[in-house]
Amino acid sequence: MLCLAVAVGAGAGSCGLGPKPTTGAMAPGGGGADRRASAPARDPFEPRELRIHPLTRLEASPETGEPNIELYFELFDRWNHGVKALGSLVIELYETGGPASASRGGELQLKLWKVDLTDPDENAVPYDRVTRTYHLSLADLPVGFSSKRELRLSVRFTTMSGEQLMAVQRLAAP
Repeated sequence: MLCLAVAVGAGAGSCGLGPKPTTGAMAPGGGGADRRASAPARDPFEPRELRIHPLTRLEASPETGEPNIELYFELFDRWNHGVKALGSLVIELYETGGPASASRGGELQLKLWKVDLTDPDENAVPYDRVTRTYHLSLADLPVGFSSKRELRLSVRFTTMSGEQLMAVQRLAAP
């Protein structure tokens, strides 16, 4: 019985189940040289897209009753896989369509938040492993804030390499 397992294992290498060669001869374009070496080094898993998750909502804080925004956002790499990434975040809340915003060209910025996610330990804190999203509770909305306004949330993530990813979503009243 042992001889059969060894024979099957020894034959597996000749069936093409081993690792693929990594020599320059297999590089795209042939010629023996790996042409990818001359390309600028870029993290292939760096995010290329930011999406605001549908769980994002405006709600009343359970502790204070004051309105806050529960923001959930995702980052995706070039293969459309969810990833974690270091960077900085700018979140802007706008009123659209109200009388004050109409006098200012259609939008009025109500609040700005800046979040530093460049430290790996701090970056891990808002990451929700269950939903595979970043989750932030945004409080300190302006005095006299009313959820009856038409609101737009703009989220901009700047990667460590300087690429900016942005997404915008309308917020519905609770």
